[in-house]
Amino acid sequence: MKLKIFERFEQQQDGPAKAQGIAIWQAAIFIAAQIAGSGVLALPKAASDAGGWLGLGIMLVLCVNATFAGAHLGLCWAIAERHYPDLKTHIRNPYPTLGEKAYGRWLSIVISVAMQVELIGTGTVFLLLSAQIIETLLLPYELSVNACVWLPTLAAFLCPAMWLGSPKDFWQFGVGALLTTLTTCIIATVESINDAATGLLPPPDTSVTLTPKSFFLGFGVIIFSFGGASTFPTIQNDMRHREKFPISVMVAFAAIITMYVPVTAAGFAVYGHDVQSSILNSISSGPAVVAAQILIAIHLVTAFVILTNPATQYIEHLLNIPHKFGWKRCLVRTCVLLLMVFIGETVRDFGKVLSLVGGSTTTLLNMVFPPIIYLKFKSTLEPESTVPLWRKIYLLVILVIGLVGGVAATYSAILDIVGPQSFRKPCYIP
Repeated sequence: MKLKIFERFEQQQDGPAKAQGIAIWQAAIFIAAQIAGSGVLALPKAASDAGGWLGLGIMLVLCVNATFAGAHLGLCWAIAERHYPDLKTHIRNPYPTLGEKAYGRWLSIVISVAMQVELIGTGTVFLLLSAQIIETLLLPYELSVNACVWLPTLAAFLCPAMWLGSPKDFWQFGVGALLTTLTTCIIATVESINDAATGLLPPPDTSVTLTPKSFFLGFGVIIFSFGGASTFPTIQNDMRHREKFPISVMVAFAAIITMYVPVTAAGFAVYGHDVQSSILNSISSGPAVVAAQILIAIHLVTAFVILTNPATQYIEHLLNIPHKFGWKRCLVRTCVLLLMVFIGETVRDFGKVLSLVGGSTTTLLNMVFPPIIYLKFKSTLEPESTVPLWRKIYLLVILVIGLVGGVAATYSAILDIVGPQSFRKPCYIP
C-alpha cells in the first residue's frame, strides 16, 4: 500500500528487511497501546478546560498534527538509513541519533534529556494512577492500605517485566494494553449515556467558557494524550520493514481517535464543566465502573513496560551495558524503577505531573523535533528531492503550535503546581 501524502513513503526504501522483527500491525499496536491509556480518562476534563466543544475540536486538530509529525519522524529514520548504512543495525538510542545526524551532538543531548524526563515522568504517572485506582477499589472493603503502599508494591510486581530486552520481546503486552483501553472507553461512553438517560442529573453547562490558564492546561493534557513519539524510533528500529513505519503510525492514531472522540464527547455532553479529572469519578458508581477501573489499571501496568523501555535502553547505552540479559541490565532497570517510586512517593498528584510533562517534553518530542529534523535532512542529505510547499508549511505550522502552546502550557502547569493548596506531604514524611 502506497499513499501519495507521504510521497510513497519516500519511494519505499530499498534497504533489506530484517529477518527478525515486529510486523506493521504489531508496531501499530505498540504505538496505540503506549499512547492511549491514562490520558483518555482526563480528556473530557481537558476539553472542558480548553473551552468545551472547542476543546474537542482542538483534540481533533492535535491528533492530525501528531499523526503527520509522527509519520515524518519515521521518514527521518528511513532517510538516515539511506545515507548512514551503519544505522541499519540495531540502534539503542535511535531518536537522539537522528538529532545528532541532523544538527550535531547538542540536539542529541537535548533529545536525550527530554526523553528521560518524559518517560520517567510518564512512568511515574502510570504507577501513581494505578496505585490510586487500587486504593479506590478497596475502599468499600475498609482496607487501610493507601496508594503510598501500593506504589512500591506495584513496582516490585513490574520489576521482572522491565528486565525484558526491547519491544519485540514483549509485543503481547501491547495487545493486552490496547484491549483494556478499548474496553474502558466503551464502558465510560455507555455509562455516561446511561447517566444522562436516568434524568437525575442537572442540565449540563456546556457553554464555551475558558481562561488562558485553563485553556493551556487542557492543551497540555490533550498533547499528553497523543504523546509517545519518544518511543517511535525504538519501535521502528525493531520492525522487519522499517520504511513502512508511517503506515503503523496512521493506523495507530486512527484507532486512538476512534476511542477518544466518543469518551470525550459523551463525558462533556453529559456532565459539562462539572466533569472531574477522571471521567470514571463522574460516572455513577456500579459494577461497570469498577470493571473499567480494573481494566485501566491493567492497561497502565502493561503499557508501563513498553513506555519505560526506551529510557532504560538509552541509560544502558551510556553505561556500555551489553544488549542482552544479564545482571547489569537488571540492576540498571531496577534503579530506574526505584527512582520512579521515589518521585511518586514525593509528588503524589499524577494530574499535575501529567499537565507539566504534556506541555513540556511531550510537546518537544512530538511537535517540535520531528519537523526540524525532517526539513534539515531533506535540505542537507537529499537537496535534490524538493519538499512540496504545502508539506513544508504544514510542518512549520505544527512547529509553531508546539513552541507557543508548549511554553504556555508548561507555564500554566507550573503555576498550578505551586498554587495555593497544591502541596501534598510526601509519603515518607510522617
